[in-house]
Amino acid sequence: MLALCAVVGITFIAVAVKKLKNVHFSILQFYYSAFTAVVMGNVLFARYMLQEEDSGVSQNRVPLVFQHTSTYFILTIACLLNMIATSFMTCSTQRSKPSTVALICYTGIIYNFLLDVFVFRVTFSTLQLFGIGIVCAFNVGTVVHKQNNEAKAKEAETTDDYQREGNGKDQEN
Repeated sequence: MLALCAVVGITFIAVAVKKLKNVHFSILQFYYSAFTAVVMGNVLFARYMLQEEDSGVSQNRVPLVFQHTSTYFILTIACLLNMIATSFMTCSTQRSKPSTVALICYTGIIYNFLLDVFVFRVTFSTLQLFGIGIVCAFNVGTVVHKQNNEAKAKEAETTDDYQREGNGKDQEN
C-alpha cells in the first residue's frame, strides 16, 4: 500500500514539474527540501516526545544521534546522491514528457539488480530472475516502439511540410 501511495505521489510530482517548466529546477529543489525539513522535523520531534518508557527505547536518546560514524557517512552519501538524482529527474521531467522519463526510470531495476548481486550478495530464485527479465524486456520493447513511432511521426511531418511547400510554389505559377 505504501508503494502504491508513493507511485501516485511520484506521478503527481512528474506532472506538476512539467507544468512548472518555466521555474528553475533549483527553486523546486529548494521548496522540496524546505517542506520536507519542516514536516519531517515535526514528525521526529513528535516521535521523540511521545516515546514511552516501556517501549524499549531510551527516553534520553536523541533521534538524530547515531553510535557509529559510518552511519553519518552513509547518510551524507545518500543525501548527496538523492539531491543529484532529484535534480536530474526534475530537469528531465521539465524538458520531456513525464511518461518517457518514467519509462527510462524503469531501467533502475537493472541497476538495483546489479547492486543486489555484486554489493549486497543477494541470491535470486529462478522465478525472480524470470520476473526481472519480463519487466526489462517489456520496458526495452516499449522504449523501442515509442522511438519508432516518434521517428515515423517526424518523417511524416517532414514529408507534409515538403509537400505543402511544393504545392504552394505550383499554385503561385
